[in-house]
Amino acid sequence: MAGSAQKISKERLLNYGPILAAMPRPAAVLDTRGEGPTFMGFSTSFLAELGLKAAAVQGRPLRDVFPPDTSLLISDAIRRCQKSSKAAHAAITYRSVTSALQRDVVASPIGEGSGGQVLLTIEPARRDMFSKERRTLLDRLGPLNMGMVYVYDLTARRTRYVQKELLDLLDIPPAGLAFEAIRGRMHRQDVPIFIAHLAEMAAMDDDAVSEATLRMRVRDGRWLSVRWRARVFARDANGAVSKVIGAATDVSEQYALSQALEAAGQALAHAETVERRRVGRELHDSTVQHLVAMDLSLTALERRISLHQEGGAALHDTRAALSAAQREIRTFSFMLHPPELEERGALRGGPACRFPSMWRGVAGRYPLSLSWRCSGSGRKR
Repeated sequence: MAGSAQKISKERLLNYGPILAAMPRPAAVLDTRGEGPTFMGFSTSFLAELGLKAAAVQGRPLRDVFPPDTSLLISDAIRRCQKSSKAAHAAITYRSVTSALQRDVVASPIGEGSGGQVLLTIEPARRDMFSKERRTLLDRLGPLNMGMVYVYDLTARRTRYVQKELLDLLDIPPAGLAFEAIRGRMHRQDVPIFIAHLAEMAAMDDDAVSEATLRMRVRDGRWLSVRWRARVFARDANGAVSKVIGAATDVSEQYALSQALEAAGQALAHAETVERRRVGRELHDSTVQHLVAMDLSLTALERRISLHQEGGAALHDTRAALSAAQREIRTFSFMLHPPELEERGALRGGPACRFPSMWRGVAGRYPLSLSWRCSGSGRKR
């Protein structure tokens, strides 16, 4: 079979040689009869592309020239070409002397009566996934997505597509930005978040979504908080994530509002603490002292005048009521703002084991049995 194929190749090469040599791309003619596609002729550029000599290709089956996995991809394109009588593409990767090459192989029919012959051309890989039509589609999808669309190439470490609104917002050149340029525009405290975001995107499943909020500096020096949400857009031949598509949203106003609400909440909590402290001190230092003065006055009155039995009982009840009021106000003042806790630092983040003094104070004011546990110490009392 090899000798027969060699003979056919020499005869056909006389006819196809000038045509193949004039083609702008590396090209070859294969005969698909027999056990599999066999090379009948080829251009010099085809040999140079593969880094092979003519003897390694002339009359050889496709499977002997390309690696098994690449050969299967090309054979499938040839079958599709013959079935539809139209050109069929196959994206292949093979190793040259120095590196791995990504190419687009096109199998085209050679007209009727060609005896099962197919023209094979090798073209540069279609790296630019974003033709004018695709860019227009992404531009139209952007407003519907509640964000500005972008595509980031994890392999090349640069943007491949950025919607115009995002270009204008972040002052990005139309050619996009590489990794270092993106990191240079980012707040340095957010760089670790960005690195983790990239790692998460590289490892995520097709249905997963990776999200990160980063502060980006714009031309006028302002910092914008931008939320980036992305998912898998393309994978390479090995199944690794090569490109992600995402939507960017300017959340600066929401972020500022969130910070303002947080600051307002902290200010409110502080004001409440200050007011509780003030009320507690007023009750302890003013109201209780007035009650003490009233009690002392009643004691002095009791010593100076003689009261009959009913008057003495009424005075006794009044003094008892005053004493009860003093205890209630002192307890209320203590609960509003326990002074011992502030003095010992518990309210400023001190350890929980400083709270027993508070519990003892509460137990001394109410007929209660209390127990407490200091978190992390395992002690219970």
